[in-house]
Amino acid sequence: MTEQEAIERMVAPGTRRKGKYREGVIQIWVTRACDKACYNCTQGSNLGGKPGMITPEQFEQAVVSLKGYYGVVGVFGGNPATHPQFELLCEILRRHIPFEHRGLWCNNPLGKGKVMRKTFDPSISNLNVHLDEAAYAEFKRDWPESRPFGAKDDSRHSPVFVAMRDVLKKPCPDCEGRGWNHAPPVEQQEAEAAAGKRTWATKIRCLCQGGQVYDESTAWELISNCDINKHWSAMIGVFRGELRAWFCEIAGAMSMLHQDEPDYPDTGLPITLAEENAKAISLERDVSITFGPGGKRWWELPMHAFTEQVRHHCHDCGVPMRGYGEMAQAFDGVEQTSATHRSIYNPKTRGRRVELVTLRDQVKQNALPRFTDYMGNAKR
Repeated sequence: MTEQEAIERMVAPGTRRKGKYREGVIQIWVTRACDKACYNCTQGSNLGGKPGMITPEQFEQAVVSLKGYYGVVGVFGGNPATHPQFELLCEILRRHIPFEHRGLWCNNPLGKGKVMRKTFDPSISNLNVHLDEAAYAEFKRDWPESRPFGAKDDSRHSPVFVAMRDVLKKPCPDCEGRGWNHAPPVEQQEAEAAAGKRTWATKIRCLCQGGQVYDESTAWELISNCDINKHWSAMIGVFRGELRAWFCEIAGAMSMLHQDEPDYPDTGLPITLAEENAKAISLERDVSITFGPGGKRWWELPMHAFTEQVRHHCHDCGVPMRGYGEMAQAFDGVEQTSATHRSIYNPKTRGRRVELVTLRDQVKQNALPRFTDYMGNAKR
């Protein structure tokens, strides 16, 4: 499959997803900070380093960019409750987004259950406590209508930061996997030698440097059927201090985790407010804002508008391979990453083991029917 064929099969942020919460979710990332360290966290909340925090001003810009969105406007982390201005963020969300569109993704209320109850629709919120019975009890006490789960049953998380480009290999078609090519015919060697050109050895090293090359066609096939893209969420986050939007929450997470690397590209779509709209927000007036080409809001853009993001991030991702992974709260598990992400993959839990994946068999590719069925995958 080619890049163009794959992108034509993919789902843009503004395309309705049948059977999902309000037929779609777009997350607003507020922090990577979390009181848990689940194995293979999609947002890297299991990793060390500064977790980052969205500012209230940025959060309001993000919220306003989603005014009129038919689906769920999710508040997302990490654990959003760890944000020191969580109550203010909730106030901003209530100002601009109707109750029935406001969702929360949270594992522990951390004393903020009452403001959560005031702000979020429990029927479109995801409250997986990851075996924390105290968090479950607190949700039910302070937000009786909430629907927490996971107090008794763990989730299975497939490895995210195992880049397909690092492990998805096939024999090189030029050297047929040998790592070297046969020398040209003797007549060609003699003619080149007479012309003062190089003389050939019996064997010459293939440019593949080892007999294996990236199986890009297979990768595009997997990308075109990615579970995050088909069933899940686009995301707004903060990259190098600036508000950005990505067609995929994993693309956003990768960008933010690698943002301190000078050569790492800024693939996110900018989200900015015109001066008159900024003034309207400050006066708490209703506003209507467009952000993209042709007067479209960023989430209304077609999938080809996100081609650069797909081209860069999807090949650096492990989600399409649906590897077996690890239980989120495993007692003595192993994190998995590959060379592309090894520089940032340093667990915040001291002593946690990390396996460097170099072969697709290490992740047990296609071991799961759907990456996003975390609770169902735990039974496998």
